[in-house]
Amino acid sequence: MNTIKPYTGRSFWLRGLMLTVLLTGCGGGNKVPTSESVDNTTSTSDTNDTNDTTSNTTSDTPVAPSVSETAPGNEAISVALNQNVVAIFSDAMNNTTLTTDSFTVTGTGETALVGTLTYDAATKTASFDPNRNFTAETVYTAKITTAAKNSVGTPLAADYTWSFTSGAATAVDTTAPQKVSTYPVDAATDSLLNRDISATFDETLDPATITSSSFTVKKEPRPLLVPLATAIRSRPLIQPTILMRLVPIQRQFQRPLKIWRAML
Repeated sequence: MNTIKPYTGRSFWLRGLMLTVLLTGCGGGNKVPTSESVDNTTSTSDTNDTNDTTSNTTSDTPVAPSVSETAPGNEAISVALNQNVVAIFSDAMNNTTLTTDSFTVTGTGETALVGTLTYDAATKTASFDPNRNFTAETVYTAKITTAAKNSVGTPLAADYTWSFTSGAATAVDTTAPQKVSTYPVDAATDSLLNRDISATFDETLDPATITSSSFTVKKEPRPLLVPLATAIRSRPLIQPTILMRLVPIQRQFQRPLKIWRAML
């Protein structure tokens, strides 16, 4: 009995070791992918496809222009009876699409006003000048339709409308606008060479009337022999400030010039 026991234990231990090695070899060779690994692969592929589609769609979609500001503003009251109706756009517009059909102003119980529509490309501003004054104390609705398009042919996303109420019969603006401030100030010396020349007024101005003819810069005592290239822009709604940029400004102002005068 004592000699059989150790032999039998060693035999069982060897059989167990061989079985373990056999099972380990069979299980490690051909591993079957789990459902989790398949799902992860599919999910990654779908995500990439979605991102590619989104990127292509975004780059090919044109951005519609919009109306940034108006004057009179929406729901404004006591509007002067002889005021123009102005709209500033977010994009440069195709002026041929801005007409008295695509930009209308209509009073309650009235037909659309007849007038002249102008577009200032420098300020991206359309201005409607009615042939007659507004009727006193009347609600007017201004409308710009999707027929208005930007310079690349993209129309407004939807018709844009706003309304305002005219003032009393005596609300006619006959007071001339007044200058509030300028840069540089009158008779200033050592002015910066790269700074715009500006003038601020006490009321909104019609941007169509601000041109290189109505806003000039000259050297005293005589005008410049070479006309300055100018880029004029106004901020008729945010603040009535006019800026004039002299394009060849460094070439002109680096000379030892004495006195410059801005005229409006």
